[in-house]
Amino acid sequence: MKTRHTRRKFMHEKIMRKMSALAFILFIYLFVFTSKSIAHYPWIQMDSFHTESGEMLELAIGFGHHFPALSSFLEHERVKEINIYNHKKQKSSIHSPSKFIYESQEELKKGSYIVASFAPNFFTKTINGYKQQSKKGLNNVIECEQNNWCMKSIVNVGNSHEDVDIKVGHPIEIIPLKNPSTLDQGDSLPIQAVLKGEPQQKIKIQATYMGFTSDKQEFAQTVQTDENGLAEIELTHRGIWLVKAYSKAAYPNPDICDIKEYIASLTFRLE
Repeated sequence: MKTRHTRRKFMHEKIMRKMSALAFILFIYLFVFTSKSIAHYPWIQMDSFHTESGEMLELAIGFGHHFPALSSFLEHERVKEINIYNHKKQKSSIHSPSKFIYESQEELKKGSYIVASFAPNFFTKTINGYKQQSKKGLNNVIECEQNNWCMKSIVNVGNSHEDVDIKVGHPIEIIPLKNPSTLDQGDSLPIQAVLKGEPQQKIKIQATYMGFTSDKQEFAQTVQTDENGLAEIELTHRGIWLVKAYSKAAYPNPDICDIKEYIASLTFRLE
């Protein structure tokens, strides 16, 4: 079994290799896309979505425009909170031993878990470019957005199939109503979209899987929630999936910002 130091070093080296290979892509993105906040969104990127009992959980927060292609990783300074919840909603913390890597502070026992992270960030477009802050203190502002990035990931330790329908209190969140470990290819994953604690109807839900390619669309599926905030994702392929929900509203104080965006992502693996 790998030591904690060896696992951390291995994941760090793997992330650095990915970042080096994608440095040119990041450079292109920064100049091509007219709105960094709209074009990019984060997701929890696990070293493994299915681990054995007694292992440490290791992860990073991917950041890009087209899952699973990365333009960067989200630095821990931009993340307000990140925690692990078991099926009883008991919370344990995660710490960041380096700029991009997160790991659990304890070895995980057999069970099903939700890793949840919240990162609120301001982006303001000015005539001189983008600033990672609100309008306050800035001149020549064109538009300001506050992004509420809310990420979740499902982790099953051992042969676990416990419920993962946990509401963690994010401004927006996707609640998986079944554990993907109980599902097979061709089944559907029921989810509920919740905004400010309440089920939201007519929210656009997009889903895709690692390996999906299309010249015409970024996501493999797009559905809309019903009057109870419910929708279903057809699991057409095995492997790693991402589900994304989006909503926006006017920022309550126009002197501070203009738009309040809510973006939720859920990642998991279908075995």
